[in-house]
Order: sequence, then C-alpha cells, then structure tokens
Amino acid sequence: MAYATLSSSRTKAPSLFFEKLFLAAALFLSAAALPWWLTTLLAVIYLAEEGSVIVVIFAGAFMDALFGVPVLSLHGFSFVYTLLFALLGGVTLFLRDRLYE
Repeated sequence: MAYATLSSSRTKAPSLFFEKLFLAAALFLSAAALPWWLTTLLAVIYLAEEGSVIVVIFAGAFMDALFGVPVLSLHGFSFVYTLLFALLGGVTLFLRDRLYE
C-alpha cells in the first residue's frame, strides 16, 4: 500500500509539468496561427491553471514581434499585446494573492 502512495506522488508532478508545458506551447502556437481573441482566451486559461505570468508576457511580446504596428490613436505605441498580457498577468497575481489569503 505504501508503494502505491509513493508511486502516485511521483507521477503527479511530471504530469503537471507536462500539462503546463503543453499549455505554454499551445499559447505560443496560437499566437502565431489563431486570432488574437483566441490567444487571449488561451492565456487566461493558462493563467487559471497556475501558469507562469512571465510566459504570458513573453507570448504578448511574441505577438507584438509578429503583428505589432504603431497605433496612431495611442501616439505610436506598438506593444499593445504585451501591455494587454501584462495587465492580464497583473490581475492574475492580484487575484491569486487575494483569493489564497
């Protein structure tokens, strides 16, 4: 019985690692291939699954590198996706801090 408990605790951590890795890879692939709103939805799902905020910010920077153009109404600001995903990460950190108290 103790052996089953030991083996199940060993297999739980790698599966969580691979789940986060799969979601991060899907986030970057969706940034290149899917519309922005689906990528944003996937970023929210990734953050809800206890994903890293820095990965989401890098995905926003990746989207800006691919599709970013200066927006005249924002006085030439061209990092819209990075700012959006950084705001998502900030809200996530704020909510995690408040909900886990």
